[in-house]
Amino acid sequence: MKQNALLCGNKTPFVNSVASKLEAMDWNAGQVSLSSRYAGDLKKYLDKTGAPDMLIFFTGKNKISDKSKIRDGLNYDQMIKIYEQNTVMFLRIVEVLHQPMLKSQLKRICLITDSAGSINQNRSTDGYGYSMSLAALNSLMYMLANLMRPQGFTFRLLCADGAEKIPDAANNAVAYLLRDRAYMPRHKDQGDENRLVLRDLSGREIPF
Repeated sequence: MKQNALLCGNKTPFVNSVASKLEAMDWNAGQVSLSSRYAGDLKKYLDKTGAPDMLIFFTGKNKISDKSKIRDGLNYDQMIKIYEQNTVMFLRIVEVLHQPMLKSQLKRICLITDSAGSINQNRSTDGYGYSMSLAALNSLMYMLANLMRPQGFTFRLLCADGAEKIPDAANNAVAYLLRDRAYMPRHKDQGDENRLVLRDLSGREIPF
């Protein structure tokens, strides 16, 4: 039986490539866009397909952007919209899928983000709303892992910087999202499956 992956994100070439790669690997890859219609689209997906085995959430930047600088005056309304699209929408989707996904054997939640949300790696001097929304997402992933890892859920964080320009980006992304990580029951802090880790498309760990 095919497993189901639900991709939540704006339809960029990278998102579409990840969906195509999953389909080629005999997965059902459904998509829900990050728009005002996402709640209805999510309900339609669940009614048609049932609970996904894997949720992949792509942070949104292309449809909502804010490059205002602090010396020019900041667009706080835009910051709130970006926070809503990334952080709050992700939490709402997980809330809806939590109970249905408990029936899956895989129960995997994946976040595709970028280095703008890393406290250590962020080199930006603008785009405050976007960076803050991703930093909040990192914290949210920790909280969800604390709650849901004992329930059998597994988590993947992937930094997809430059994905649109990397030929094998979708292949690398899917390989990381699907691969099981090391699990050490006696040394839980050392195994990736119990330690929330952010990696880039080359598999390198990124501090966040």
